Amino acid sequence: MLGFAPLYPTYLTIPFKWCFFFPLSKVKKMKTSLVFVASLSLFFILIFLILLAVFSMKTALIVAISLSVFLGSVFGILLTGSSLKKLREKHNTFKRLEEKQIYLIYGSVVCGVFLSLATGWLYLLPPEPPVVVVQSPTGDLTQKATLTGFKKEVKEAAKELAKKAEDYFNAGEQDYAASRYKDAASNYQKSVDMLPTMSAYLNLGSSLLNTASVQRAEKAYESGLKIARKKNNKNFVGAFVGNIGLIYIDRSDLDKALKYFQEALEIDREIGNRQGEAANLGNTGLIYRIQDDLDKALKSHQEALQIFREIGSRQGEAEQLGNIGLIYRAQGDLKAALKYHQAARKIAQEISYRLGEAGALGNIGLIYRIQDDLDKALKFHQEALEIFREIGYQQGEALQLNNIGLIYRHREGLQEALKYYKKALEIDREIGYRLGEAAVLCNIANVYFLQDHLEAALKSHQQAREINREIGYRQGEATSLVNIGNIYLNQGKLDEALQYLQEALDIDREIGYRQGEASALGNIGLVYAEQGKKQEALEMLNQALVIFKKIGAKREIALVEENIKKLSE
Repeated sequence: MLGFAPLYPTYLTIPFKWCFFFPLSKVKKMKTSLVFVASLSLFFILIFLILLAVFSMKTALIVAISLSVFLGSVFGILLTGSSLKKLREKHNTFKRLEEKQIYLIYGSVVCGVFLSLATGWLYLLPPEPPVVVVQSPTGDLTQKATLTGFKKEVKEAAKELAKKAEDYFNAGEQDYAASRYKDAASNYQKSVDMLPTMSAYLNLGSSLLNTASVQRAEKAYESGLKIARKKNNKNFVGAFVGNIGLIYIDRSDLDKALKYFQEALEIDREIGNRQGEAANLGNTGLIYRIQDDLDKALKSHQEALQIFREIGSRQGEAEQLGNIGLIYRAQGDLKAALKYHQAARKIAQEISYRLGEAGALGNIGLIYRIQDDLDKALKFHQEALEIFREIGYQQGEALQLNNIGLIYRHREGLQEALKYYKKALEIDREIGYRLGEAAVLCNIANVYFLQDHLEAALKSHQQAREINREIGYRQGEATSLVNIGNIYLNQGKLDEALQYLQEALDIDREIGYRQGEASALGNIGLVYAEQGKKQEALEMLNQALVIFKKIGAKREIALVEENIKKLSE
């Protein structure tokens, strides 16, 4: 009997033949790979269970994630190394690994799977509660805060403090822009109290300095500088160092001021802060001008002017033009001074820099007052006063009221002068500008002196002296001492007069204020003349004359020469 083969569909025949003829070596290799994958997976599971028995779920997952990343990286490195021809040629280890690349691939895949699982599990874990129940040694159940709760609380508190600090800082910025420096200082201080920042400390110091609160300003700058140095923030280090230099100018410690400006200048040049470089050059020029080293002052201001022009800072350009004008005024070159102040005014007008425009107008007014053109001087001071009032800059308003008072005093309108001085004094006290307050008190005292109200004049000068001493303004203190000495001289109290004038002379020499030194010497000469000590008087007057000639003080030169002539007759 003949048999026949059953018929199978073609599509069933193909896989049957493939399975039958698949090499047994490949099947064995596949089994080995599966065993490797299973072993690695069991390794991860076992490690995780051990971790779970020792640590919390969260810690166990974090360690598992770290282990997955580490082993996955190792597999990846080995896999890459075994694929590189040069490494295979140099190192036999990588050559042998070439045959086992499949295991490295499986290992990387397993690590990736466990990394994904552990990360997802960690993400899905409920957050640790802020408070948990624990058992005390006595067996009582108590509640205890967790680290998670603490961190969350700290984060929320920090966010709240940062928001408050920012709000106070913004309020300070608004007050500063409106020239309400006392209020600005209060808000910056509150910002610092919430969260000590370099920015708030810097602006706090500047606000306090504008109200002549020198000691508090210095403290703010030093606190900010400490943070800036710790953070190695050279921008802020340079800013703080430069501003501390301004503190020492107000204290008339010019050597220290110069040291700070030069340090700030080096920092600004190192970090490429050209605006800061120009500002510190300008401040260096201020010191040289106070020291009557007008050539050095002019050079510093001209260098600052050049930088401001190069970087396109027209405001800085206007300010340096004004400073150069002040130098020419000190040199007696009023024509050149007027030219620079007019140039400064023009730029300020072009860029709508109202504060700078008002300052330039005031300086132009001072030149016309020196030239004894009091009508023009009054016109410019009134224009400056109007702008300062318009922009709400009360410090400038008080300054121009004071300047207008000086014009009326020169016109011998003493009551009108006193009226303007008292308005200026009221503003200075309102805004807490103690430096301005002391200056106005001196001018009020001078009016009382001309009115022969010597006791009232003495009281005002003593008040000015006390303020200058409190704020550390030694030049102002010396000026007040000279004025007090002059009153005692006019009252015939020669010993008291000599005592105050000698004290003023010592301060002026200590701080290097040559004009004040010459003024004190001249007045001591007048005291000696009243005491009948003609030789001593001439010696003092001649010393004063040498200094006045050196600094080009023409009016004072004429007065001293007249006194010497009278004594020599």
